[in-house]
Amino acid sequence: MNLAGIVGIFAETQGQSPGGVLTLQPYQSNPNLDLTLASGAVVSASTTSSGNGGGLEILAPEAISIRGPGMLAVETSGTGQGGDIEVISQRLRLADGVTLSASTTGPGLAGDIALTLGERLEINNSTVTSSTGANSTGRGGNIAVTAPAIALRNGGNIAVNSQGEGKGGQVTVTGDQLSLADGSRISATTLSSDGGNLTFDLQDLLLLRRGSEISTTAGTAGTGGDGGDITIDTRFIVAPFDENSDIAANAFDGNGGNVNITATGGLFGIEPRPERTPKNDITASSRNGVSGTVTVQTPNIDPSQDAVNLPTSPISSEVARSCRETYVQTGSEFVVTGRGGLPQGPLDAAASTLWQDMLPIAGGNSEGNEQIIAESESNTAIDTASISDPIVEVQGWTKNELGQVVLVADNPQQMSERTRSGCFGSRQPTANVCRTAFGLP
Repeated sequence: MNLAGIVGIFAETQGQSPGGVLTLQPYQSNPNLDLTLASGAVVSASTTSSGNGGGLEILAPEAISIRGPGMLAVETSGTGQGGDIEVISQRLRLADGVTLSASTTGPGLAGDIALTLGERLEINNSTVTSSTGANSTGRGGNIAVTAPAIALRNGGNIAVNSQGEGKGGQVTVTGDQLSLADGSRISATTLSSDGGNLTFDLQDLLLLRRGSEISTTAGTAGTGGDGGDITIDTRFIVAPFDENSDIAANAFDGNGGNVNITATGGLFGIEPRPERTPKNDITASSRNGVSGTVTVQTPNIDPSQDAVNLPTSPISSEVARSCRETYVQTGSEFVVTGRGGLPQGPLDAAASTLWQDMLPIAGGNSEGNEQIIAESESNTAIDTASISDPIVEVQGWTKNELGQVVLVADNPQQMSERTRSGCFGSRQPTANVCRTAFGLP
């Protein structure tokens, strides 16, 4: 549906009878409703007398998209109560300057706005507002938003305002996640009366980005009025550092409102301060009256809770070795297979005689071949004999049965402990077994 120019769809009353309900919904079985409003286009259900204003319903099974600088409104300028706006769908997108408004300019009460979405609400550069005019005495209407995901972008605005004597309305937001970005606001403002309250019940996250704001302000004309309260119950509140996003309950001559926050997961990037700063602030202040209070409940987590003291004694890197009993039937084995098995290190001693394959050459001189083979075997024997056992650093000394001092490659104290544990019950004398194990004479 496209409305262009100074045109409108109206369901109004100018007498005592109530206005009718204006319903917008997709044609036939179409699941989506797409509405474009040009500048000056209006969809209205209003009253100018004692009769109550009509209601405005916007319904679609799947998605609703409303774009353009036009307006959808329920208004009252008489004694009758303004009608309500109700939107029901899975997804709703308001974009390009569209306004949903419930207002009063007389003694009548302003209507309420209810947005109920099964999946997502997006307000992009658009406004949802319930307000009272400058000469009105009626109370402002309430706004209730219910959706799992709610996003305000590019100056998106949800507001309850009272410019008259009537008290401002309330805003209630229920969902899983709420994000505000790029100067978007959710606010309750009054000119001279008490401000309305803002209530947020979010299962997961409140995210504030780039100059966004949640605020209540009372007495902007400097004539009194207490600031409204802000209540937030969620898991996390996140505001990236130094983006000047605030949560504020303010007043001019009246008392400042109260801010009550329960964040079971914690606050990140935002904190309470006495007054607003270029950082991300939570404030409750009054210019000339009594400042309100800020109450924040976050989890009490002790970083030292369940801490474990690790052992400070070093663990020896030396491989434990011990003498085994000669008759133990179940023992361990370590087999070095030589070439083709575990590779030897370049600095290790040769484990076996190196092989040089010197076969006789067919048709050659047999005597010469025999001489070459003999020389090769002789050289191999010399090379092998020249390779001795690797030198091992002396770790201690002990005495053999002849009373001679013998240098050993193991600490005698450690060796005695291993001897007691590993050689106990041996059929041979312990000293003989351990000398054999360590290669001693």
